[in-house]
Amino acid sequence: MYDISVALSSELVHWPGEAGFALDSRKKKAEVVVSELHCGAHTGTHIDAPYHFLAAGQRVHELSLVPFLGRVRVLPIEGLHVTRSELSGHSFAGVQRVLFVTRNSRQKWWNCEFDPEFAGLELDAAEFLTEKGCLLVGIDYLSIEPRHSDGSVHRLLLGSGVAILEGLNLRDVPQGDYFLSALPLKVQDGDGTPVRAVLLEEHELQW
Repeated sequence: MYDISVALSSELVHWPGEAGFALDSRKKKAEVVVSELHCGAHTGTHIDAPYHFLAAGQRVHELSLVPFLGRVRVLPIEGLHVTRSELSGHSFAGVQRVLFVTRNSRQKWWNCEFDPEFAGLELDAAEFLTEKGCLLVGIDYLSIEPRHSDGSVHRLLLGSGVAILEGLNLRDVPQGDYFLSALPLKVQDGDGTPVRAVLLEEHELQW
């Protein structure tokens, strides 16, 4: 099993202008610790609901869970960003979910300063994946698209029914096919939510 989530902590990098993570622990009756978690909906490893970019889009509690549970391909990317030209060199036959390992994973990005030059999907890559019928796309940084983009990648994917999984720790995951579990919390009217994402090697499912 590979835990591909990042730990929620006060040191975790977050999107500029958004709330970071804070844990407020309080003792009750001197014996029981009751904590309060404070963070944005798009903190750490998280999913985006269509409502995040589309006013009429589904909210978290309305999402089908199908995209977040099933066979997934982990695919390394050599280029500066994920592009159609690089993806077209791979077979996507039978692939409904894909996680991209980019240059973001060369360092433990979650413990570093925010990097505005992070790798993401270019629009032509998003178009390619929707044409292939993908159900879910994931990446190893806080946003699926480069910061120079205008939101068009999010709008295309979410508007086409493609789930977005962001903030992944793929640093030590070998290329290949796995079983993904990245179920969202059932947040009423949410635009996103942190998730605990894991990969299982397929032979582990035989039980």
